[in-house]
Amino acid sequence: MGDVKDSENCVVRSLERVAIRLRESTVAQAAWRMTIDSESGDDAITLVDSPGGGFFRGEGIFLGRPQHELRATYERLNKPSAEPDFDLPQLG
Repeated sequence: MGDVKDSENCVVRSLERVAIRLRESTVAQAAWRMTIDSESGDDAITLVDSPGGGFFRGEGIFLGRPQHELRATYERLNKPSAEPDFDLPQLG
């Protein structure tokens, strides 16, 4: 497993809403899957919306990382961009 510093060179490729199923549940639940490009290849952090509170699941270099590390990396990579929002004026 890589060092925590490995996640510093990561870039978010996509953030999408996905349906997942947990072993202890009979219904699908919603989650946010952040696909990440890193030096090791394709990685991901998934934020699972759960009635008892959300939790994170890591893939690739994030597999097996503790919840506090996954949360910190997810929040750091999920910051809004500094660019202003694209706004089209309403004409007419």
